[in-house]
Amino acid sequence: MGWQTVVYQRVAWVCRQGRPAGLVSRDYLCLGVTPEVATHRRALLRRGGGWRGAAMVPVQLWLSARWLNGGRDMVLNGVATEPMDRFAVATGVAAPVQRRRLDVLVRRHSVPVGDVYRLGLLRDGWQGRWAEFAYDVEVGWNAAASGCGAMRHVRTLSNKPAMAAVLTQSGIATVPSIQVARRAEGRTEATAQGAARGLAGGAPDVERVPSMAGTPRRGGPDPVAAMVDAWLSRWPVVHVKRSQGSRGEGACEIHREGGAVVLREYQTARPVNDPMQWLSTELAVTDHLVQPRLVTHATFAAVADPSDVVTCRIVTRDVGNGPEVFSCCLEVPLPPTPGSAEGQDDDRQFYLLMRIDEDGKVVGSAVPPWLKSVESQDAVSVPEAMDALTASRSSAAGRISRESVLIGLRVPDFNRLTAYCLRAHKQLPGLFAVAWDVAVAEGGNVFLEGNAGFGTVVPQWLGGGLLAGLPARRR
Repeated sequence: MGWQTVVYQRVAWVCRQGRPAGLVSRDYLCLGVTPEVATHRRALLRRGGGWRGAAMVPVQLWLSARWLNGGRDMVLNGVATEPMDRFAVATGVAAPVQRRRLDVLVRRHSVPVGDVYRLGLLRDGWQGRWAEFAYDVEVGWNAAASGCGAMRHVRTLSNKPAMAAVLTQSGIATVPSIQVARRAEGRTEATAQGAARGLAGGAPDVERVPSMAGTPRRGGPDPVAAMVDAWLSRWPVVHVKRSQGSRGEGACEIHREGGAVVLREYQTARPVNDPMQWLSTELAVTDHLVQPRLVTHATFAAVADPSDVVTCRIVTRDVGNGPEVFSCCLEVPLPPTPGSAEGQDDDRQFYLLMRIDEDGKVVGSAVPPWLKSVESQDAVSVPEAMDALTASRSSAAGRISRESVLIGLRVPDFNRLTAYCLRAHKQLPGLFAVAWDVAVAEGGNVFLEGNAGFGTVVPQWLGGGLLAGLPARRR
């Protein structure tokens, strides 16, 4: 892919958003701004730095002009009174007061309306702390908060096999995996990594899998089917995901039922009609990883959906004194629920998001109480709807009963788990924040991956503003 294509794709993506990929604040023009405000300014202008970020500056300036000249007014005019009334009941902040504070946050600082409600910035004493928070609309917030040279670590994290190698070299074993190269010019190559034995396991063994033709010969075996047979002979159920993907894009689960191969896309329950065709098309897009489906630890097995595994998302950050744990969230998969939205045919799978204290004890829901009050209604009419809530939404009765069972349970070997997260972050000096996904599996906790570009809402529900306490930018 040439640099012209990269620039074109970035420009097209940003233009489709209808607003700049960042915050446009009047405070940027002030002298002696705080490190937090300076970080937001860098995220807007450079989107992570480097020549690619510099190429986006004219586009960002053009979108900022559109936003200031009518775009923000359209957003404010579209806010309905219904969610304001619900938020008033939950927090005691009257709707007229909300409207005044919302006007300041959107007009002066261009904070997304959805994030204003998700993060509770309309509560008393919080509207002035907008700069302490990172927002998902800011694509380059992590690089902007990091020291110079941290972009190479961002690239390492986005390459799952490369990051697995870094973790292994640090004495942190990862989930067993097979790396499958993109099907280019009629060939698919795969590299298999042997089973890792929990967090204390050694470096995985590496073996070579013979290359296979990407297009079956007439009357010959389907090479994709042959690969799937090899995977399922190794593990009964496998997960396939993109080596440099995120948010489950292109991910699926494969197993056999009655001798037939069954493939289900990420977070859906209904299998695809032609699994080999679907997989063949997906393998042509980019490199992939094939991993066994892990079994949830017995502590949480009675609550979690057995087709998925309970995970901990540990966010670590470095504000200048070395990595520290910022937030800990337990993600418990629930059984898929039938799709009810118009035009939604697939069943959907959601997760309970639970707060974990410093000793690994589950102490309650990660969703803040004011947001639960708003979300409990049938319709949420806040613009840029509260997407993060879908991760914790299920039937109210089922969710509450499962949450009550989880409260008081402890994540096995939690202290060692967090220690390994901090050790892993130390291998990425200069990088501000990383979200580590760790499977709470039978036989030991297992690292799945680290993410530099992660969703910021849930960690900030648990730990407050992610950018709070930033020092002046490190050189």
